[in-house]
Amino acid sequence: AVAVHDLSGKLPWRPSWAAYFGDRAGLLDALAVRRQCLALIDVATLPDVGSRAMVGRRLRRTTAGLDRILVRYGVAQALELTA
Repeated sequence: AVAVHDLSGKLPWRPSWAAYFGDRAGLLDALAVRRQCLALIDVATLPDVGSRAMVGRRLRRTTAGLDRILVRYGVAQALELTA
């Protein structure tokens, strides 16, 4: 959620996240996996135009922040993204 609001490309970090990710490298790995999962979403399969538009906007907002982080830290080029 932090990456959606902060489009600077800076890797967010809070000490409390260490329990989940270990360190910043673990967080970066988790963000890369999340980005790959988001790339699998096919909005064309949603039942109506309104849903497709809403989900499409949310995906663009979410992936913009993630992409900036992954590019800044040299991870983006290793990912296989379809969206």
